[in-house]
Amino acid sequence: MREYVVFDPVQGWVQRFVLVDGAYGGPGEILDPQESLELGFMPGESLPLWEVFGLEKQPG
Repeated sequence: MREYVVFDPVQGWVQRFVLVDGAYGGPGEILDPQESLELGFMPGESLPLWEVFGLEKQPG
């Protein structure tokens, strides 16, 4: 698996881990619910996290 994603609906964040040189290094990328998650397995596609968490998109 080249990457995996952990969703925390209680705290409202997403953490992505990417396989590099055979290991998942570091703490992973943390995204907040106002960001979009780029889908590594579907280039050019993204998942709007505010919709996943049932929130309105904030301007900015």
